Formats: sequence, structure tokens, C-alpha cells
Amino acid sequence: MKLFPSLALAALGACAASYALAGEIVTFDVSKDATFANARAMLTDYASMHSKARRNNFCILGVEDDGVRVAWIVWKQANRIILWEGQDLRATNSRRDLDLQKDVVASESQLHGSTYRVTRDWVREIETDCRNRGLQIVAPRPTH
Repeated sequence: MKLFPSLALAALGACAASYALAGEIVTFDVSKDATFANARAMLTDYASMHSKARRNNFCILGVEDDGVRVAWIVWKQANRIILWEGQDLRATNSRRDLDLQKDVVASESQLHGSTYRVTRDWVREIETDCRNRGLQIVAPRPTH
């Protein structure tokens, strides 16, 4: 069994650092889900709006908890993890856009009641699960 943040709680905007004993994480292939099927085009456009890097590496981990499907986007160049609930991120900001330099603490005891910060263990778990089960996307910056 793994400790994993309750995704239903995270999707509803509650503290992503709250942990629930949930067993193995249930993942799904975002490229085969109609809600997330436009991932490649959306992230290419998103990167062109928010990054000056020539290449942007994204990993998208589709996760499901109690029938709620969301995806975590790990953006290497920006050092961010973004909650994607299927909305067009080019037009609507995510409710959870974690800056891995500012929003991460070493342990749960350092959360001090924060409803936004997450722990290093949580970040490591998302990154590992994404590497192992997520959709890898390389989005080149369009040249104009």
C-alpha cells in the first residue's frame, strides 16, 4: 500500500498534502480519454505562451479516485506540477499550479496547516509515477 494524496480532495481544491491510505494509485491513459485527448496540442500552445525554452518536456499522469479523473502535469523546464481537470489551460488557469521551489516542504510537520504546499515525498511520488506510467510530451517552441 502506498500513501497517496486523495485525488478527489485535490481535485476539489482541498489540501493536496492531505494523505489517504489508498493502496495502489489508479491511473489512466490520458491520450485515450476524450477529456484529455488534446494534451499534445494544448501543451505545445501553453508552452509557447509561458516559456522561452526551445523545448519543453511534459509528463502527464492521469489519475482516478472515487470516479474523479484528473491529471497531474509535470513540467520539467518550469519546475512545476500543474493539476489539469480537462479545462483549456491556454484560457483558464489551473487551481493547483505548484512551483517546486516555493511550494514544497521537507515533511508533513512543516506544512503547518497549509492547504497549498506539498511534501517532497508527494512530489517524488508524482514524478516517479509519471515517469513510469504517464504520457511523455516534448513540446517545441514554435518559431515565428
